[in-house]
Amino acid sequence: MLNAIGVQLTKRDKLAIKAESNERGLYTVDDLIKIGEVVYNDRVIARDLVESLQSISDGKDTISSAELRKHLLNIGSIIKLTPEEVNCILSDIGESNINIYDFVSYCISE
Repeated sequence: MLNAIGVQLTKRDKLAIKAESNERGLYTVDDLIKIGEVVYNDRVIARDLVESLQSISDGKDTISSAELRKHLLNIGSIIKLTPEEVNCILSDIGESNINIYDFVSYCISE
């Protein structure tokens, strides 16, 4: 269920959940939500987003707005950003070279 909503658990996380399940029995939906909140929070999302953007920008802390636009338009399978939404995001930032950390902070705060 967590995987279905985009929560990517590590092998270690999965083993811990399985061990706890063997010990105490089945999980309730509330249990799964609590687990999701621990492993998929703003801090984790920010870290993953920074790592992804740095891999796109060859390890730099900045990315060109053109490169970011290209990737923002191509990410997602079910929910995709429209060109208008990407334009709105980039116009809010208003720079040709975007600091990755500032962009991630913007995304998390919005």
